[in-house]
Amino acid sequence: MRRAVNDLLGAYDKLIMDPVHGGIPLYRHEIQVIDHPLFQRLRNICQNDILSLVFPGQPTPDSCTALV
Repeated sequence: MRRAVNDLLGAYDKLIMDPVHGGIPLYRHEIQVIDHPLFQRLRNICQNDILSLVFPGQPTPDSCTALV
């Protein structure tokens, strides 16, 4: 099965390490979407701006939630 996916999409170009899911392979077309300026804009957008004042901690940028 894994070989069939690699033959169809090619070998992955990058690997994102996630503490829960382990290594997540990214293919060339996925990297192009993530590296696009419109996607990179999400780094500066925070949906829970006021909540971060009430509950301080690690704010999650929307670029991380957009990958889910």
